[in-house]
Amino acid sequence: MIPPQPPIAQEFYNAVNHAPSHLYCNASNGAFHRALEDMRVPHEYREFPGRHDWDYWDLHVLDALAFHARALGLAGAVT
Repeated sequence: MIPPQPPIAQEFYNAVNHAPSHLYCNASNGAFHRALEDMRVPHEYREFPGRHDWDYWDLHVLDALAFHARALGLAGAVT
């Protein structure tokens, strides 16, 4: 029998919008967030109002890039 292994450190960033046309995605994203919490996986989960379009992503892409820069040890790479 293989002994249990420690979990692999992994970080996730998940930003979701509240567009009524994407409610099925929001429910799935919320369930994914809760599962990560239950497993104590480091992650950031953020919900914002908006539609799934470039205007939405233009507002939030720098937050996502900054998160990944920190996770990769590249702090200061995104301002």
